[in-house]
Order: sequence, then structure tokens, then C-alpha cells
Amino acid sequence: MNDNNKNSMKDSMSPPPSVESSQETFYPSVPRDVENILSQLVNLNNDNILHEPTCIICSSIYRKDIEDMWFAIKKHEDVKEAFKDKIELSNDVIDNHIRNHYDKGIKELQKIEYITNVKVIEGSSSIEI
Repeated sequence: MNDNNKNSMKDSMSPPPSVESSQETFYPSVPRDVENILSQLVNLNNDNILHEPTCIICSSIYRKDIEDMWFAIKKHEDVKEAFKDKIELSNDVIDNHIRNHYDKGIKELQKIEYITNVKVIEGSSSIEI
């Protein structure tokens, strides 16, 4: 192997030139982007309870009563009978609400806490949701 080949081999093994870190450019946009995305996912009512507008139980004024009764007896027919004159319930509606909406408020509050923490790190103390 001649000297020219050695240098070529050595040069090909050298690390690529360093690129200026984009970290400082990237971070300022993160809180705004995260807030925009999460604000579309956070559906809390005035009582900080998850509210899914397309769910008839979430949107019902009888929501708490339906949930309380469900957890007291856990019988679809009894819950549907108790509210038959107030709201049209089905087994699927009850199951979907309990599975997907009942305790999801905690996750929504965690999203708000995350946004708040990101804003504190960024140096902004206000949060809009």
C-alpha cells in the first residue's frame, strides 16, 4: 500500500465535519407546537372533567348520576331503565363512555401540567388552553 492510499483510507474514516447544533433553534418552537397539538386534545369541562363532545353521556346533564349508578350496580339494563325518560342509552354507549372517558380526565390534567412545565422551562409563566 502506498502513502496516497493510506491517507485516503485514513481520511475516509474521519468523522464528518461538525454541524452547528440546532438545539437552540429547535426548542423555542417546541412549547408552541406542543401546546397547539395538546390543546386540540384537551377536552375538559368547567369542572376539569374530561368531556368528549360526541359522547352522549359526557354531554348529558345526568353524567355524574349515570356514572355513579353504573359503579354502584354495574348492570346495563338497570342504568338504561333509570334514565330511559332522560337520555337514550345503549350497552355500547355506556361501555364506551366508561372505558374511554370516565377516568381519562387525569390524563388530560397531566397534559396541562406538561404544557405548564414546558412553559416554565421556556421562561413563560402563562398558559392558555
